Amino acid sequence: MVLECFIKASSDVQAVDTLRSWLTDIEQIQYSEIVAEAYWKIDGVYVTDARDIRIDNIQLLLDYLADQWIKIGDPVDEYIASENDENVTYIKDDLLMAHIYS
Repeated sequence: MVLECFIKASSDVQAVDTLRSWLTDIEQIQYSEIVAEAYWKIDGVYVTDARDIRIDNIQLLLDYLADQWIKIGDPVDEYIASENDENVTYIKDDLLMAHIYS
């Protein structure tokens, strides 16, 4: 599973550090690496991926990052949360959008 986050940051290093600190807060989550690159559409935003995520209870990750998610698939195999979604009342600071997929 991959967690792709669009994070407001001053550099790719800061974006990686931000995502790493969020994942450290979540119990029993593992991942192989975190990588980031500048998002070409918006200055100061980095597409930051945590790869090979393993977690027994995906709901812990979802609840930590945002309070509302669009769920895709049957069974669900993709989740999207965005600060622009009018139903979202909570999303992590500096997180514009999160996308979780297999």
